[in-house]
Amino acid sequence: MNSFLTDPIGFLILWFFSVLRGWNLPEDLVVLIAFVVGAFILATLSLLSISGLHVYWARGGKRFATNAVPSRRGEPTMEPSPTATYAVAGLLGTAAFATLLSTVRIGGRLPRILAAGAGLVFLLRAMGDFRLIGFFKKERSTDFAKLDTRIYTPLCLLLGLALLRSAK
Repeated sequence: MNSFLTDPIGFLILWFFSVLRGWNLPEDLVVLIAFVVGAFILATLSLLSISGLHVYWARGGKRFATNAVPSRRGEPTMEPSPTATYAVAGLLGTAAFATLLSTVRIGGRLPRILAAGAGLVFLLRAMGDFRLIGFFKKERSTDFAKLDTRIYTPLCLLLGLALLRSAK
């Protein structure tokens, strides 16, 4: 038997499964519910982590900043101000809490509207500007473009879908 002190995540997962099974739900439904809840928790934690990274950058942090903005011929195409970076951090944090609140249906319609809006923004970001970012970008040789193809754009697609789903 798992102990909370030795394996808190495993303990919580087993506890959650036992609660769902205690409701006499079919095993397939228990697994589906656990998967969906886990996906929304992961989306919320991802958004909070990315928000924290933006706060770090806004406060002058340099780590991971090199490939955080698109570049052309080795030069960044923009240099976001600390104010703009804080604004992005705030919007990401808002999206995280909207996802959480809309998933558990707390707060009425506002969290669902915010989650849907953020989901659409993430889907648009995944689609891109047809030049430097997104699935349809033309620039593919820079370090940013390679990370955008492998990490940033697929993450935006997944977060967009999760946010839209949580808003239903």
